[in-house]
Amino acid sequence: MSQISFFQSSSWDLILNMCQELNVVTLMATPIGHNFAGNNIEHRQVTPFFPWNISLCTLDTVRTSYLVDYTQQWFHNYFKQSVIN
Repeated sequence: MSQISFFQSSSWDLILNMCQELNVVTLMATPIGHNFAGNNIEHRQVTPFFPWNISLCTLDTVRTSYLVDYTQQWFHNYFKQSVIN
């Protein structure tokens, strides 16, 4: 009998690489899964659809730069656009 294990991580690249290399299944936000370059992963839609809450977090004590602000805005716009499409 197979052993069932559960693994939880906020590191989406780790989860996707585990799916590619191991015999595992994951739930992943569509925008993230579509941008993964691996070719050994099968994508399936989940029914019924449920919304994702994506959070962008930073430390209050870290001084931001133009690059950090730009990156945060890019991710914000990317996920917002994915919800609309």
